[in-house]
Amino acid sequence: MLFAFHNSMQILEVAVAQNSSSSPNQQSMTFWDIIAALAPWAAFLTAVVVAGIAWKTLQHQRANDARTEWWRRTQWALESTASKDSRLQRIGGEVLKSLALSNLTSPEDKQLLDSVWQESSTQMNDHRIAQLLSDSVRGSNATNKASAGGVEQPEDRPYDPANRIEVLDTLRREIQAAQLKVVLDQELGRPTSDAVKKLAAMPLPRDESSR
Repeated sequence: MLFAFHNSMQILEVAVAQNSSSSPNQQSMTFWDIIAALAPWAAFLTAVVVAGIAWKTLQHQRANDARTEWWRRTQWALESTASKDSRLQRIGGEVLKSLALSNLTSPEDKQLLDSVWQESSTQMNDHRIAQLLSDSVRGSNATNKASAGGVEQPEDRPYDPANRIEVLDTLRREIQAAQLKVVLDQELGRPTSDAVKKLAAMPLPRDESSR
């Protein structure tokens, strides 16, 4: 195409030179002659414009498809973390962490993922984390001691400390929420408390509900 443009410009230059050196009666170059000489260049410009529009359209479509897929995976992961199946909980948590690290995830999207740990049982509050860890170690003994007046019973406990399965299920979910918060804090440049880091580093407890 560039070769055609070069040739057309040479033809046009020669034609103009010949037309200028000719007598008034011999000057026969018309407007249409110039248009004909520039036709390859016009075709080239048209092709460039069409190709540019097509590329922009393709990029826009790809971006839309990627965003749609991001939301689909996010929705699946959120539903999985809310499942009673501990295996789905774990997989959903891993997917959420991967999404938090994805280039497709904007800072606004990452703040949206904050809702996962913000709505958790402990809300990543240091005191509540310590309370949950204490309950997970003491098990049912915590209730017996509390009944005897040995331990203060907080009113905002969202689980039954006497039910070991319930305590461990809560702990499992809180560990995954803490892991997600650590990733989001790193991505958004926010500090993370030592209590959250300690919780995030814990191994997931085994699911005892199926025993």
